[in-house]
Amino acid sequence: MQLCGKKSTGFAFKNGFVAAAMTLVMGFASTLQGQATPPRPEVEVAAIHRSAPGGGDLGNVHITPSRFEAHNMTVRKLMYIAYKVKADRIVGGPGWLNSETYDITAVVDDMAGDNFPLTLQTLLEDRFKLKIHRETKDAPVYDLTLAKGGLKMQPTKPGSCVPFDLSKNRPTQNPDQLRCNTWTGTRSGFRNAIGVTMTDAAGVGFQSLTGQLSLILDRPVIDQTGLQGLFDVHLEWTPDEIAATAPVDAGQPAPSAETAPSIFVAVREQLGLELKPGRGPVTVLVIDSVDRPSEN
Repeated sequence: MQLCGKKSTGFAFKNGFVAAAMTLVMGFASTLQGQATPPRPEVEVAAIHRSAPGGGDLGNVHITPSRFEAHNMTVRKLMYIAYKVKADRIVGGPGWLNSETYDITAVVDDMAGDNFPLTLQTLLEDRFKLKIHRETKDAPVYDLTLAKGGLKMQPTKPGSCVPFDLSKNRPTQNPDQLRCNTWTGTRSGFRNAIGVTMTDAAGVGFQSLTGQLSLILDRPVIDQTGLQGLFDVHLEWTPDEIAATAPVDAGQPAPSAETAPSIFVAVREQLGLELKPGRGPVTVLVIDSVDRPSEN
């Protein structure tokens, strides 16, 4: 996962990992569950075309204060960003939502705050005639609780990060200054043939933390800690699928204690929190109808 900036003009999400876009979107605002939808921004101009075959990386999104460009994106991945729900909690719809890709350019009056996902909602509902409804069902979740030994995350020091505002997306006076409530993720090479993934953020609350963990894990994460405040997070773990399939032969050293732990052990040892399997209410997005757009 890589988050790239183009000087002072905007941000780009590349390398086919739409999770990068979702990660930043979840830093802008909390989930939509139980909240009224704010007014949507006006879309001044929007051009939508089918992507050319072999059009490059899947899921390239570039955002500036007054426009965004999405390249080679499926409709289901656009929904994933627009409505802030993981793709596996989007139910129904025709098969082309997963296979056909589109290029979109939209000019918007103001892309500040939560306007990027709201703009995508407007485009999907206006141009793709998307109609949806939400349902809540009882499903497997992870409850996030305090681990034995107490919390290990450090409270965010005042002034250690600056608020992120997409409408003022310019370099800070201090280029090393962190942006608050903005998650970054990397797969930092390989240790003993096992890929190690890291994620970092400063100035995040537990709602943002559970949202990020929900992206990483196979089910939603519910905060049961009762803790308030903002914290700095550094999490380093080995994804289960990589640990299970990493080749080991005479040319590669075997895994050792230097390998990062599983996400569950990492959350306990590095954050002082515990992920416990449970059940709880989960919101799914149901597609009632959707059409292919008329191209410009």
